[in-house]
Amino acid sequence: MKIFWLLFVLLGAKLACADEVFRLALPECEARIERRSTEPGLLMVRSDCDLSMVSLSKLLQKGLAVFLAKNSSPISSVSLGRLMNYPQWSRALARAAANSSGWDRRRGRPVKPYRHENQIVTALLNQSAYSDDLQAVFLRFGFKSCVAGVEKVLVFKAETIFPVGSLTPPKLAANNLLPGDAQVWLTLYPLPADCRHH
Repeated sequence: MKIFWLLFVLLGAKLACADEVFRLALPECEARIERRSTEPGLLMVRSDCDLSMVSLSKLLQKGLAVFLAKNSSPISSVSLGRLMNYPQWSRALARAAANSSGWDRRRGRPVKPYRHENQIVTALLNQSAYSDDLQAVFLRFGFKSCVAGVEKVLVFKAETIFPVGSLTPPKLAANNLLPGDAQVWLTLYPLPADCRHH
């Protein structure tokens, strides 16, 4: 039984390891993009620090060039991990929710009870909260990148999302409850494509 368990653990460790890794030194820290042979169409962004949108865009631009040049399996999706690891994007989502008629910032949930927070956060991330710099990276490679979905949305008080003295818009109260984090996946579609129709 112990031998079987050891083999199971070793096999699980092998499956969890990336087969291909692209590394890049960024101003914040070294970050990487990983790909596993078990999911060749998926790229995973990893870093040990928070990244600016400029740094994330640079990592994806250089990493995509490397992975696409290998003529291996086509890339169909990118896992970005937690949105809070990209503070600018997290604040953009919170601002979009604060300005959205579909988000109840007093209760910290969608206005309509039948809507799930995952749905409204996905919609906001594909619209006003999407980074133009990030979209431009994928457009260079002939892709439209859409937030396919999110999971594990977390809601915070506005005062914990925005730096002191920078609460925006002006009517936003420090105790308003806004989405500031979620697990985010991008799906890549050939151009032309519209995220609202996927």
